[in-house]
Amino acid sequence: MIEVLRQYLLAQSAITAITSKVIPLPAPESLSEYPLITYMVSSQSRNYGLSGSIGENAARIILRCFGPKGNESYDSAKLLSRAVIAACDGVQIPGQHIWLEVLNENDDFDTNNLINLCTVTLRVTTW
Repeated sequence: MIEVLRQYLLAQSAITAITSKVIPLPAPESLSEYPLITYMVSSQSRNYGLSGSIGENAARIILRCFGPKGNESYDSAKLLSRAVIAACDGVQIPGQHIWLEVLNENDDFDTNNLINLCTVTLRVTTW
């Protein structure tokens, strides 16, 4: 599921216009690789009925959209998170039994590296 989501994000022109990097955590230490998106699965659950599993699973996936270091860090991170939200809010990935919905978005600042990031939390349902 996570690789399908990664490939889906990389197929979105609004995202690839900003970055071609969608990678698992942790983010690289070299700031020359920014902007980028990192991902991690924060929780996973299976749905059950009276007779057992109904075949539907849900995962919460956190995407962190990092801007480059510098004056345009926030604008770049925000533009990237907006592209992710547009691609993922209430969407079924074409040809897949995967439904995406955005749960929330947060802005943050990495004080160690002086870069901005925007976090988008998705609920991903498969059946």
